[in-house]
Amino acid sequence: MQDLGLHVRNMRKDLGLSQEALARGAGVSLNLINKIERGVVVDPHYSTLAGIADALQTSVANLTGEETSGKALAPQLLK
Repeated sequence: MQDLGLHVRNMRKDLGLSQEALARGAGVSLNLINKIERGVVVDPHYSTLAGIADALQTSVANLTGEETSGKALAPQLLK
């Protein structure tokens, strides 16, 4: 599983968002986004994760790396 902070940072950058824009979209402080990305906060509240996931246009499960890999394997099974 990828580190939460690194995953958030990569997803944010892929969408072309600044930390400030992500914080605004997630309804949290810029300071909190910064701390999550730096790994200072490693276990944020679910409501925080839900806001960040929404702002990053993804699910909490994908954001935290807990989404099952079955979806990725499905196309292989069809071959």
